[in-house]
Amino acid sequence: MSSKNLFIALICALLAISIDMGCSGKQENEVPSKNIDELYKKVLKDRENKSARSRPLNKEEEARRENQMAIADACLKQLNACADKCKNSSCEDMCLKDLSLCEKDLPLDLKTIKEK
Repeated sequence: MSSKNLFIALICALLAISIDMGCSGKQENEVPSKNIDELYKKVLKDRENKSARSRPLNKEEEARRENQMAIADACLKQLNACADKCKNSSCEDMCLKDLSLCEKDLPLDLKTIKEK
């Protein structure tokens, strides 16, 4: 047997062993069955959110969105002005609380501080 044929046979054997090892046993990325429902609900919710964001807005929705963006900008300016005056962390905490109150009616994607 020539060295070229021996090399090819060795490569084929290694390939067969690696395929066998990869196909046997439990896969590392398997999801436990009890989490499948939670995962499905999360994916479904993400898809709904993406489809809601991707659809074109009508004029009323667009005006409301622009108004919300203006409110978010005003809240951020208010936070920056408040933070510039602060010299300690308790004052900064008050600024963040004021920001939360300012942004309470905004959608989550426009809020500076994301709440769950």
